[in-house]
Amino acid sequence: MLSEKVIKNKAREFRQGGKDMRIAMLTNNYRPFVGGVPISVERQAEELIKLGHQVTVFAPMYGETQEEREAVLAADVSAPEQVVRYGTQKRKMDNGMVYPSFYPSEIMEAFERDEFDCIHVHHPMFVESCALYLKRKYRLPLIYTYHTRYEDYLHYIPGLRVDEKSFVLKKKAIGLIRTKIIPTYMSWFANQCDLVLAPSAGMQKILWEYGMRSRSAVFPTGLEKSFLRWMSRRQKRSGRRIREIKNIYLSLYPDLRKRKIMNLSFGESRRSKKKPGMTFM
Repeated sequence: MLSEKVIKNKAREFRQGGKDMRIAMLTNNYRPFVGGVPISVERQAEELIKLGHQVTVFAPMYGETQEEREAVLAADVSAPEQVVRYGTQKRKMDNGMVYPSFYPSEIMEAFERDEFDCIHVHHPMFVESCALYLKRKYRLPLIYTYHTRYEDYLHYIPGLRVDEKSFVLKKKAIGLIRTKIIPTYMSWFANQCDLVLAPSAGMQKILWEYGMRSRSAVFPTGLEKSFLRWMSRRQKRSGRRIREIKNIYLSLYPDLRKRKIMNLSFGESRRSKKKPGMTFM
């Protein structure tokens, strides 16, 4: 991990010199795959570009055919951020997520060719090993966003699924992975990073409980202004009034309805159950 002094000096250099930062974002999934993490990565990239920074997103290639892959690349050309696609394994998870390679040559070659000021990794596995290697090789600050409680998503991996027919030993093993191994690993990985971002205070607290000691901050996934304008028009057409904006909640997608709810008044994701007067979209 870089020292506090080195990080502060780098930050001061950019503030005083008015320099644009060259940011490398590493992610295991991105458009056209639909999910909370791809949306968050894309919005962060767009907003950083609006602030004058240069953002390169390293994301997996999608498509079974050459035509499908060309369509993905064509969409990248029109995007504000630069996108570098890397190869993946042939097998996929049940939800359509791909398995990235651990050290994609496309990422390695890009770092040899271009210069970056920091690395922002959005997953603690697969691209994580590449991010840690590049951080040490080029002595760059490493930022990690803790998007997901991975212990809640083990069922997407065929070998880690359990049901009433599963052997008791397997259930105990999966329980150990969920309650011990993942928290221990997450704590270790977070402590390799120079800054850890959490989408809510609740998620930040979970990492603290796991044993995270790195610097951390709450950084919610933002909403586009076009969405708020659409909300306003929708409310007017339906004749419904919004008594208090704090009672409007957005579920990022159905699978997160009970766990990641965004409070529009504070712009903060939080673990919450539906309360009287809340509106879920």
